[in-house]
Amino acid sequence: MSAISTEQPPIKCFLSYSRNDDEMLGFVDNVKRDLEGLCFGDRGRRVQVFIDRESIGWGQDWRQQINASIEGALVFMPLVTRTYFDRSYCREEILAFYSAAKNLGVTDLLLPVLVLGQGYITEDSDDIAARVIAQRQYFDFRDAAIEGTTSATWRRAMLTVANKLVDATELAESSLDQEIGPPASAMVTGADASRFDDDDPGLLDYVQAFGAAAQRMTAVGQEMYDAMVEWKLVLDSATARINSAPEDSRQAILLSLAPEMKDVSARIGNIGREWENSAVEADSAIRALYSLVREFGTPEMKDEFAGELKVMAGSMNELDAVEHSISELLTRMMPVEVLNSAMRNSIRPARIGITSIRTALEIVRGWADMAG
Repeated sequence: MSAISTEQPPIKCFLSYSRNDDEMLGFVDNVKRDLEGLCFGDRGRRVQVFIDRESIGWGQDWRQQINASIEGALVFMPLVTRTYFDRSYCREEILAFYSAAKNLGVTDLLLPVLVLGQGYITEDSDDIAARVIAQRQYFDFRDAAIEGTTSATWRRAMLTVANKLVDATELAESSLDQEIGPPASAMVTGADASRFDDDDPGLLDYVQAFGAAAQRMTAVGQEMYDAMVEWKLVLDSATARINSAPEDSRQAILLSLAPEMKDVSARIGNIGREWENSAVEADSAIRALYSLVREFGTPEMKDEFAGELKVMAGSMNELDAVEHSISELLTRMMPVEVLNSAMRNSIRPARIGITSIRTALEIVRGWADMAG
């Protein structure tokens, strides 16, 4: 008769990173190898590290599985550089994971490793993804990355990260065993409210929070459309003036156009950030509602909620056209940016805003995936 295994199931850890960073530093495979070896060698916990080079995130259905994964104490470890924040798929992963982990009370499962770009991470940043990392107990990996994967500094740093990973998992396992999760509400039939505090938010609170965030998203979406129209007018005027001018006078024209372009570009950047913030707030509320309905709702409530999720996700599809139009305009600007550094600096806020818009759109699309 074979012996019954008493070994704990492996800890699952997903590494989120910018592929450009790995091409430059060549460190992701080494992080995976050392995490798996050191967690077992020092703490006796096996770790299964997932990395995905072929597609965004954890595969096609990762958004649909995110809550179930967190409930199984999956650790999400972003390997962060300044480049990380310019990748919409990286932003989407960290914001979606944080929203779901916060809803379940296990934000320790978000374990950022700050490789480069330390100066960008502040708690008062206008970038919500940077604020999320600043608020977590991130590990500064800069010296280890610079000295390389064969250095003693790397080995010491990886041992620290391995222990943080195990600590975070065991803390989350303990919390999840105690059924820490979203509060119940009298509006949800069959709820066992005894395990929730009286001042915990209920279903109606989450509905109101989502409604407020959704209204902001709609209003900001209109602002984005207006900014896009203005951007196109400025761009068309700039292109016409440049194309009709002698070559030796084009630099002077670009310098005169840069301030005007900078104003509308800054608007697009600010609007994109605000829309992304609103999407994250709405996502947090909708995930809390999803958990409540999934746990306590009747079959009829679950079907109705799933239908509403799909409708809400579909209602945002019109912003796809706005994002596509601005992206096209930015592509048209590339030849102009090459000619002049002032113009490049003017256009940069718009490119940042577009990244935020793409992130927000993917977050909203995830609601339909959550509905199943």
